Amino acid sequence: MSDVENTMAFIEISSDDPATIERFYSRIFGWRFDRTPGTNYGFIRMPGEAKPIGRLLDNAGATPNWGTFGIGVSDAEEICRRVKAAGGEILDSDQVFEDDSYVMRGARFRDPSGNLFAVGTVEPKE
Repeated sequence: MSDVENTMAFIEISSDDPATIERFYSRIFGWRFDRTPGTNYGFIRMPGEAKPIGRLLDNAGATPNWGTFGIGVSDAEEICRRVKAAGGEILDSDQVFEDDSYVMRGARFRDPSGNLFAVGTVEPKE
């Protein structure tokens, strides 16, 4: 995730076939996918990097497949208030995803045109 506030920072991909998605993006960008045992997600990492750039969710066919972008912020709760005031829809406001090394916290929204986007932080585990 970018360390610059309010900039493009991470991606989220949801698929009913995560193995195919992992092969696809690995071949194109060299991304590494580290599944988190006991969950339906895994972090996405760039080659040679420990810090995640996003996550891949296994939706098991329960929802349509989708992909979105995330904005790096320091206060997701404040962004929730701003999104609501500006006419957006809050989909998830208390997301927490983690592996052995990092914790990703954030929220997901739809803008007034229905476009999906997210905000969040990625921090090393203490």
